[in-house]
Amino acid sequence: MKIKKKDLIIYLIAVLVTALLVLLIYGYVDSRIKKAQQEQETQVKTVTVVEKPEMSDVLVMRQDRFRGQKLTEEDIKTIELPTASLEVEGLIEDKAEVVGQVALQNLYAGEWLLTRKFNKADEDGDGFSITRLIETDQRIVRVPVDDEIGLIGIVKPGDRVDLISIHKQDDELTSKTFLQNISVVSLGLNNHMSAQVYDQNQTQAKSVKEDLSSLALKATLAQAEKIALAHKLGDIQVALRKPSDQKTVETEGIRQSQLIEIKKESSRPVYRRQPIEILSGEAKP
Repeated sequence: MKIKKKDLIIYLIAVLVTALLVLLIYGYVDSRIKKAQQEQETQVKTVTVVEKPEMSDVLVMRQDRFRGQKLTEEDIKTIELPTASLEVEGLIEDKAEVVGQVALQNLYAGEWLLTRKFNKADEDGDGFSITRLIETDQRIVRVPVDDEIGLIGIVKPGDRVDLISIHKQDDELTSKTFLQNISVVSLGLNNHMSAQVYDQNQTQAKSVKEDLSSLALKATLAQAEKIALAHKLGDIQVALRKPSDQKTVETEGIRQSQLIEIKKESSRPVYRRQPIEILSGEAKP
């Protein structure tokens, strides 16, 4: 079959167009590959740099201390915290400012030290300055506590108690609450500021028990007079109350005769035996 000249021209044009398209596609793909390689070579890696924040020394408690106790260097440690987070008024940063100071409240391990939590101790003090805890027009008065029926091991500084007087009136024991909602300042003769002072050593248990046989209470002068008189008249019993309970309850007290009522005559009925006569059908002689 003879190819016509017209068909041959069409075939040649088709081959040329196909070759041209192939060259164009190859050139486009090659240019994209080269461009991607160039971008990869010239690409700059972005690294985020976090600057270390400015740090400051902060004093915190190494161990628990209680209200009224004087701080020593062993009670304090220094930690570093970001300065931006220390927006607290009165923050203590120097140990010299707090060593020897008396705590005005209970302090716990890890707690920040603030100026409002301390007061300067007496120069001749022994580590405790109870007078620093007394407010204007108030007094500290000590009340004896019976180690058998008292609140030793239960009551702690900061608790509130009621005072009950037990005395004789008209030759009869009488109990009457005479003061309510009184604040406890310290425990024992050595002014312990914690209830956890018992020693596991049996030889020291007795001395610790004797030391805790009293409570130091915060009172007005008029209240102190009532406590002194109640102590002279008889015994004083301490009743622990809930801290949130601020109500005053009026009581009439109670006398021994009201507590123990003895009846002179028994209320049980008395049964007497009655003779029983047996009847039979026989005639009586």
